[in-house]
Amino acid sequence: MDTQNIAPFTPFNYFGWKKQMEIHLKHKGSYRVTMGTKIKPTGVAKKRKWFNRCDEAYGTLSLSLYSDLHFHNDSCTTPHEVWTTL
Repeated sequence: MDTQNIAPFTPFNYFGWKKQMEIHLKHKGSYRVTMGTKIKPTGVAKKRKWFNRCDEAYGTLSLSLYSDLHFHNDSCTTPHEVWTTL
């Protein structure tokens, strides 16, 4: 599944977008990171994977927004913050 198959989030399609995004994040292994339920690791190698997964989830969420809605996540630094803001 590619993010190009997910319709961009607009003010009118939240529920459909949310379900598609949940499925996509689960497929990519980033769902628990995005929901804030996965505990941040302590090992160096595991931290690298953690931060890469966070970056991927953040990018996926940000790129799926309609361009006029990007101001909502300007102050967000984690995928969990983006998800709760939206």
